[in-house]
Amino acid sequence: MTTRINFQGKLWEFSLNTAKNVVYRTETAANVWSPYISLAGTAESQPAVAATASYIYVFVVGVNGAVYWKSWNGTSWTGTWGSLGGVFKQPYVISATAANSIVTVSGQGASDGQYYSKSYNEIAGAWSTAWTKMQTSPLAMAIPILIALVALSALSKRR
Repeated sequence: MTTRINFQGKLWEFSLNTAKNVVYRTETAANVWSPYISLAGTAESQPAVAATASYIYVFVVGVNGAVYWKSWNGTSWTGTWGSLGGVFKQPYVISATAANSIVTVSGQGASDGQYYSKSYNEIAGAWSTAWTKMQTSPLAMAIPILIALVALSALSKRR
């Protein structure tokens, strides 16, 4: 499964390779793509991606069930995957959104099955201190997760 995002007028595509590394490529011309580039590390989830006007944020669940992130500032990636902690439920499906310089990542907690989110304020340069239980209906959160699971199922049937 791939995740595509438009950032500063260029289409970016993110996915996992067979070694479970996050890889990305960019569209260099109409339907012409650069080679895949690895962001290293090992992920247990497909990448969730969000973009603001200035940054791309990539999130994955690591082998320990915690969420990790990297960002692109228009020139380079942050050096290592930063941990946001948390322990999420398998199958690992997380989502990310961005609006008004606030980036939010969310997923289903392993201990109680509730949905949690954590936000980054790009202007302040700070993450919220803890994962917050979401007050949103689980059905509203389930829609993107169901879409991701259907896509994963279709992908596994093609192999």
